[in-house]
Amino acid sequence: MIRTKNLALLFSIALVLSSCAGEEPAPPPVQNTATQTGELVLASTNDFHAALDRAEGLASVIRDLRKKYEDKLVYLDAGDQFQGSLEGNMSKGKAVIELFSLIGLDAAAMGNHELDYGPDVPQRVSVRKGEDGMGSFKKRAKEAKYPFLSANFTYDPPVSCAGPGPECNALYQKTILPPRTIIERGGQRIGVIGATTPVTANITDPEFIRGKKFDPMAPVIEAEAKWLREQKNCKWILLVVHEGLRYERDGKTLKDTALLTLLKQLPPGIVDAIVGGHSHIQIRDIVQGFPLLQTGISGQVVGVMHLSKNAGKTEARFENFIPVPDTAVAFDVTRVMLFYRQLALDKKRKVIAKTTAPFPQDKTSESALGNLMADAVLHIAQRYGGADFAVMNAGGIRSGLPEGTLTYDNAFKLMPFSNNLVIVEMTGKELTSLLEIAFSGALGPASISGLKVTCARVSPGVDGPWMRDISGDGKKEDWERDLLLEVQSINGTPVQNDKTYRLATNTFLVEGGDYQDFVYDQIPPSRIHIHYDVIIRDLLADYFKAQSPLAPVTYYSESKARIRYADN
Repeated sequence: MIRTKNLALLFSIALVLSSCAGEEPAPPPVQNTATQTGELVLASTNDFHAALDRAEGLASVIRDLRKKYEDKLVYLDAGDQFQGSLEGNMSKGKAVIELFSLIGLDAAAMGNHELDYGPDVPQRVSVRKGEDGMGSFKKRAKEAKYPFLSANFTYDPPVSCAGPGPECNALYQKTILPPRTIIERGGQRIGVIGATTPVTANITDPEFIRGKKFDPMAPVIEAEAKWLREQKNCKWILLVVHEGLRYERDGKTLKDTALLTLLKQLPPGIVDAIVGGHSHIQIRDIVQGFPLLQTGISGQVVGVMHLSKNAGKTEARFENFIPVPDTAVAFDVTRVMLFYRQLALDKKRKVIAKTTAPFPQDKTSESALGNLMADAVLHIAQRYGGADFAVMNAGGIRSGLPEGTLTYDNAFKLMPFSNNLVIVEMTGKELTSLLEIAFSGALGPASISGLKVTCARVSPGVDGPWMRDISGDGKKEDWERDLLLEVQSINGTPVQNDKTYRLATNTFLVEGGDYQDFVYDQIPPSRIHIHYDVIIRDLLADYFKAQSPLAPVTYYSESKARIRYADN
């Protein structure tokens, strides 16, 4: 489909500049780390994603903090402990639970990836008739020596209860998990409330949470905080929530995320501090009057916040993020991890293919690796009714491939998250709208198979006629830019607006990742076929083996580029 645009105008004002992500705003200054009388010290992590290669390092940091601050320290985690390493996946999270239990985590919010392992059945995540889709997580939660909390994870239809209890929140709703816990430290009572982003309902297998729902967070958090302070005499109220903040490209302006909305809805001072996550960025700041910590992803750092009361008001001071070392001495942790590491090592070493040259990771332009991945997804889709095209996001490719022998470990590092295969029936017009976002330049170009596109090359932040406000929020953001000039099938046939095509992609994008919710939210669920029993990564090895030896020149050459730019 040829796009009619004033190309001369586009070319004349398009600038080739480097994209630059915004930096974290400066937090309140770090003060002397010595504790004061009555002070509470809060340590935090979030989105660990089974980064068990850092198990000893994390243990060493937490144990050093505990030695330093003794009974003034509380350690909270904001969820997504599971999913991200072979050791974690093969044990269905048991290895992760053992680590956090061993190092003394006090409480955790339930994250969306805690639900990824489905029923309590080894080596299977799909739910069969009569099975509990949360069976695996429920088993892990019972094994943990710390509670998983979620005050807004309730039954559907609602189940009422007589009053706040171990599985009943302060709105008198029966909950799936404990809504809160009370911790005693240094003679102080500390109430910890847990909550989970309601978006979880849209980004997990519906069979995992059948008969359950995620309620709005603000009402139940406010009710819990009042009950804990007034009825349980808690001096401190902490919120640990699997939802996070994000910044605009300027690195200073907060995006309108669910957590920012929550902070605006909560009465001032209703909680003393917040540990967040989910958005995978580092923040230590006072936001909407609430002290808040987020530590990024994969256990790279630990956050530390000091809380004290002055005339009844909470005051916070932050320490610098503490880097978690790649290696450290923690013999008891190593002893526990050894079993899981050995179990995974055998699978990691399995040879799956060979390459004739490296496939480097490149998130800035078309690459042999990106094309290889998109081709693999399109090929996999043939087993499930077939597809015309495939689209993969640049962020879904997490590492390159080396030259020579490829093992399963290479495939796992390439795609560590367990995205499912999705086949979507969409019109040419819907496909074009999706590709406009995918090639807006906000997040790096998508990888495509079965398609050819032509785009204007315009760097992020450059104003021009391509700027749009398709979300209707009064802002013209980079992801809304329309730089797409032409869309064709790989054989040169224009994509037609009124024709229906089958697109192979992954759950991350269909669930709204990389701004594609603007398109997918408009497509009826009956046309979106999510294969929850098909994890793309698990079939990559078969594809690589069939194509071995893999040669970069097979997947990309300038003369056969799938993505062309108007200034080329």
